[in-house]
Amino acid sequence: MNTWNPMSPWKSVASGLALLSLTALPAVAAEQSGTSTVKLTNLYGVEQTGSRNPGADAACKKAFGSFVGSSMTTTWKVDPSSMMMSAEATYEGAQVRMFPLGIAGTYNFMSDGVPESLAAKKINRLIFALDTSFQNPAGTVLFLMDEKDNCVLSSQPAS
Repeated sequence: MNTWNPMSPWKSVASGLALLSLTALPAVAAEQSGTSTVKLTNLYGVEQTGSRNPGADAACKKAFGSFVGSSMTTTWKVDPSSMMMSAEATYEGAQVRMFPLGIAGTYNFMSDGVPESLAAKKINRLIFALDTSFQNPAGTVLFLMDEKDNCVLSSQPAS
């Protein structure tokens, strides 16, 4: 007589799990954290759209040239397996919480506004980036200039 055994399906599942455990799984990178300080040496103009505007460079230097050579320090934490990440930057004595941007191939963070002490200096945003090897930190400060143009102060040259 052929009777159904309620344990039969579980035997198949157990066999499958045993086989799966024998296969090699890719290594998952461990959580990384650190503190990066970048020197902001490149000041240039951009349009409101973000497009480069060399015509605004002179006005940017006149308005914000005193910030060239300043430093931004960012404390960051990234867990590549869960993609949970956080960062906090310190610029001009103010601490600014930053949020992940979710751009593939890099770890990018941007502030959601700035404290009043920075806003009073026409600073609008702080941006920080690391490559996926947790190297090559880059920092950027966005200054508000006028209705047509803004200014960017970065550790990276204008592209």
